[in-house]
Amino acid sequence: MLNISTQANLSAVYEANPASQAQRQQQHASAEQSAALIQSLQAPSQSREGFLEEAQRLTLLARMGVDIDTLNDIEGKIEQLESIETRNKEQQSELESLLEQRKQLFRDAMERKNGENLPAGSIMSFHV
Repeated sequence: MLNISTQANLSAVYEANPASQAQRQQQHASAEQSAALIQSLQAPSQSREGFLEEAQRLTLLARMGVDIDTLNDIEGKIEQLESIETRNKEQQSELESLLEQRKQLFRDAMERKNGENLPAGSIMSFHV
């Protein structure tokens, strides 16, 4: 009987003790942080996929011999111009010029890759 009343007194003290309430709130906050951490750890799988796609893209461009910095500059300018809903004639002609530059960048890379248009005397220019 003494044990039951002691437990009741302890639970009353525990309920009334502000430090215990603060501890429970801290545990609740800790549980919420854990849940948020789990969600954040699951989210990078999407960013990993984006990373892998970008790595594959850069590898392919490098193997093709495309100047990646030039391509990124051209594509950045294209995106800026394409984001404009109503383009004037100057902006439209600049956009068309950039699209042609991008195509030419790929053409040049393929020609270099195939050994076309190499300077005379180049080892690659001799076909057997």
